[in-house]
Amino acid sequence: MFSPQHRQARFGGAQKVVLIVLAAVGGLALVGCLSCGGLAWFGWSAGMEAIATEVRSKYGDNPAIQEHIGEIEGFSMNFTKSQQAREEYGNDDVLLFDISGPKGSGEMIIERQRGTKGFSGAILRTENGEEFDLD
Repeated sequence: MFSPQHRQARFGGAQKVVLIVLAAVGGLALVGCLSCGGLAWFGWSAGMEAIATEVRSKYGDNPAIQEHIGEIEGFSMNFTKSQQAREEYGNDDVLLFDISGPKGSGEMIIERQRGTKGFSGAILRTENGEEFDLD
C-alpha cells in the first residue's frame, strides 16, 4: 500500500532537521569542551612554569647544585614522582622536579608554603641517591 518513496517523502524532512540540530548541538558541545580543556591546560602550564622559574632562580646558584649538577640545563616538574614524593613525605605541598646539567642529574624536591608563593624547604637528590638540603 505505502511505498518506501512515500514514507521517505513524508518523514525525511523532519528527520533531517532533527539530525542537523543534534549535529549542531554536538559540535558546539565538542568545541566548548575543547576550549575549556585548552584554557585549563594553558593555565596549568603557565602556573607550573612560574613555579619552575621561581625554584630555578632561588636554588640555581646553590653550592650543592653547582657541585653535583652544574649550570642547570634541564628542569621540569615530574607529576608522577611528585605524587610519590607527597606520599613519601606525607605532605601535599611537595613538588618534585627532574634536574640535569653538565655534571649530572637528579631530582629536586621542594615544599611549598601554603597560602604564599614561597618555599619552605628544598632537597637535591642526585642520581646516585645522595641527598643535600638546599636551605
